Amino acid sequence: EDSCFSNNVTNFLSLYVDLADSETRPAGWTVKADISLTLVDQVKGTSSLRKYSTHNFNAEEHDWGFTSFVAIKELRSPNEGFFVNDTLIVQAEVCTAKRTKFELNLSSLSGEKGHGGEAGSQEETAELSRVEVTRLGEEDLKLEAEIRQLSARKAIIFYQRSSTVAELDKANQEAVKELEELKKQCDESRQAVENRMRAKERLAQSNAS
Repeated sequence: EDSCFSNNVTNFLSLYVDLADSETRPAGWTVKADISLTLVDQVKGTSSLRKYSTHNFNAEEHDWGFTSFVAIKELRSPNEGFFVNDTLIVQAEVCTAKRTKFELNLSSLSGEKGHGGEAGSQEETAELSRVEVTRLGEEDLKLEAEIRQLSARKAIIFYQRSSTVAELDKANQEAVKELEELKKQCDESRQAVENRMRAKERLAQSNAS
């Protein structure tokens, strides 16, 4: 098979990223991307497992990932915190080189193009502009990655809160059942005491007669 999914390793969790619109892209397309996949520790939040890779996606290799991300035994271990209430949380980050188109109007700079010193100044200005655009592109990628991390963290917190509410509701139901059982036992004890008192009264009346 062409897909890397055929390389899955037995008894391991395999994780991949697949470019969704690969079939509709023009011939000869390629996208270079940095990939980060994280298996989230839902218990302590400190032992999440993260793996990185870089891949040039194209028509022949439109999916990429890890054939043996983590062993199933480790995945299901309660000590790892990956598998909680039959749920896994996987965070994926994909960063591509952002192409930024810009135009620099050299004619707006003072001086004539033929002057050596001014031409050098124009070249320096153009280079500074390229550096600035590159820096802004990198900052955009960092911000996008931070937003993804915050979104993933929000999802984890929401899930943990939902789990806590469910656990509290279950504990409350169990407490109600225990109270009902305790009340039943108290009623039975009270009835037994009353029965003994009646028996003593009947015995006393019998002895008196």
